[in-house]
Amino acid sequence: MAWSKELKEGYKRIQDIRNEHRDCTSCGCPITQKDFDDYKMCSWCYSQNPTSAWGDASTMITME
Repeated sequence: MAWSKELKEGYKRIQDIRNEHRDCTSCGCPITQKDFDDYKMCSWCYSQNPTSAWGDASTMITME
């Protein structure tokens, strides 16, 4: 099957969008360059990461 002009343009557009994004280091979904620079992961993985809100695990305060 030969590729139609519309199919070629659509594939090129998808590739261009994909090339503009980086991969989340946790789940691999595409994220913007800004999110990659700031968090290295997507917003969902960042919100699920227990150390993301506290800096690192060694500085966490435990409630007794």
